Amino acid sequence: MSYNKNIIFLNSYKLKENIDKKSFIEKIEIKKIFPDKLVIKVYEKKPIAIIVNEFQKKFYLGKKNDLIEYRKILKYEKLPIVEGEPKNFKILFDDLITINFPIDQILRYRHFKVNRWDIEMTNKKVLKLPEKNYTKSLIEFMNIKDKTNFEKYNVFDYRLNNQLILK
Repeated sequence: MSYNKNIIFLNSYKLKENIDKKSFIEKIEIKKIFPDKLVIKVYEKKPIAIIVNEFQKKFYLGKKNDLIEYRKILKYEKLPIVEGEPKNFKILFDDLITINFPIDQILRYRHFKVNRWDIEMTNKKVLKLPEKNYTKSLIEFMNIKDKTNFEKYNVFDYRLNNQLILK
C-alpha cells in the first residue's frame, strides 16, 4: 500500500487494517493533525511464552492468548516453551498468576490429551499435575519446594487424588 498521499486522503482505518494480526503490534492509534502532521502511536504485544503446535511450528503467545509470528529475538529467548493448545494454556497461566506461582522459574509446559499438564522447572524438577483441582497441587508444591528434605527429588507427581509420589 502506498502512503505517499496527501494527509486528507489517507484512510486511517485502511492503514490499521493492513497491520498483520500475528505481528508484535497490539494496537496502533493514528491521529491526523491538519494541515500536515500525522501522529502514530504503536503499542507492542508482550509475549509470555513460546508455543509449539502439533506441526512443530513456533509462535510467541501474547498475554491475551494471541499468536505472534515467531522470529528469533534475543530478549525473548528464555521464555518458557508450551506444548499444547493456547486456549488450554491460558487457563493454566491465569491460575498460576492467581496463586502467585513463580512463573519465572518455569522452563516448559506440556499439555496432554487427557487434559492435564506437566510443568518442568528451570532446576529440572517436574510437576505432574492432575486433570482437576491442580491449583491445590501447585500450592502444595510451592510450600515444599525449598525444603531440604525434598531437594533430592526431581519428579513431584500429583496425578493420584490426595497423594504425592516423589521420584
